[in-house]
Amino acid sequence: MRGPVLILGAICILSAPASSTTFIINPDRTGHTLTIGEAIAAAADGDTLILTNMGGDFRGDGNRDLDTLGKNLVIRSDTGNPEMCRIDCEGAPGDPHRGFLIDGGEGPDTVIEGITIMNGYVEGVTPLGGGISISGSSPTIINCRFIDNRTDTADGLGGGLYSGFGSPTLTDCVFSGNTASEGGGVFLRQSSPTFTRCSFSDSAATNGGGLNCFSQSSPTLTECSFVDCRAGGQGGGLYGESLSGLTDCTFSGNSASEGGGAYVKNVDPIIDACVFVANSATTGGGVFFQNSSPTILNATISANSADNGAGLFCFASSSPLVSGCTFTGNAATANGGGIACAFGSSPAIESTIIAFSAAGEAVYCDDSFGVNNPTLSCCDLFGNVGGDWTICIDDQATIDDNFSVDPLFCSTTPGADRNWTLQSISPCIPGNHPDGANCGLIGAWDADCLTTTLETSWGRIKEQFAK
Repeated sequence: MRGPVLILGAICILSAPASSTTFIINPDRTGHTLTIGEAIAAAADGDTLILTNMGGDFRGDGNRDLDTLGKNLVIRSDTGNPEMCRIDCEGAPGDPHRGFLIDGGEGPDTVIEGITIMNGYVEGVTPLGGGISISGSSPTIINCRFIDNRTDTADGLGGGLYSGFGSPTLTDCVFSGNTASEGGGVFLRQSSPTFTRCSFSDSAATNGGGLNCFSQSSPTLTECSFVDCRAGGQGGGLYGESLSGLTDCTFSGNSASEGGGAYVKNVDPIIDACVFVANSATTGGGVFFQNSSPTILNATISANSADNGAGLFCFASSSPLVSGCTFTGNAATANGGGIACAFGSSPAIESTIIAFSAAGEAVYCDDSFGVNNPTLSCCDLFGNVGGDWTICIDDQATIDDNFSVDPLFCSTTPGADRNWTLQSISPCIPGNHPDGANCGLIGAWDADCLTTTLETSWGRIKEQFAK
């Protein structure tokens, strides 16, 4: 058992209960240690470093480029509010600095909590992680903000955070204004993190403006949001070459050349109850699948735009299961307002609404380079400007419980006001299906109003996009 420690013969340290020690560090260097780096050097496994906001932001040598030295430490703000505890790395070309380097095999008992890491910049041979760089480690990061961090955009990975060969846990974290060549917010390599209630916004990269999941990574994301992220190539919000699953995630206002909201390649994740709204791309405005056959359940794909495949583009033998989804208000200037298929893709589409595409067919097939065979059952295709049951699906209009009837959304402009619930008399509600169909609920949203003139659950809808 260790008692209180004396540092440099004159620095007093608070002794916490049991065998751990607590260090208090102030930005003005009046605390128990002068800098965060000195506290890390003096600390042992199980110790806690508390960062205060007395004297402004943490800056300068000793308060940036922090190596946790393989120790399991808790490093947290005193208030728990990251906006009141900021590490300003002050990094710039020719003067690179980041927040933390965690590469000594640290486990989940290494915790960073309630801190903002801002203005990091890394360059050189391997510029990895402008804010935090993690390698071979699995720390726990809670309620932290990664703001305006960058890597050398020529070849840098992970503007906000880089994780390689580890399984960190990130909860309630914000990634905003970060940039990199790959993974503006976060880049993953052979890493399997868990993201819960994290947000990615206003970040940019060549691929994966918000998050780039690369090379044998298996991240899971729950209740995360991607807003206004940009990619010059693929995946405005998310690039997923390796991906385990997405649950209750929102993609809004993102843009890319391919896959404005998300680009998924060579992997078959489960995408459950996610919303893709107002994203844009040349191909695949909402989602782009390449050589992938994921399961996409209860998704809402609305008001996205592209030349081809405004809602969803299936490419190169992609045959996803699309079940219980709502497509509405998407617009393709060329083909496929709802879904477009190319190069031998054959999605199975069931219990899904594809309605009111502002431009383009409900489902389009480009058979120039391989036959595409989408199959539909219990689907309602209605009001798509380019046509409903056309060309490659025209023979399925009246079989397998498919139909074409106004789905009767509670809102008259569901793509605009983000209310996709159904009127109680909707033909997509169980018991209301036309022609004796017995399909259960069709689409991602249940009944929530009697008629379009009654009050809807806009408050509940809005809460989903307030994160």
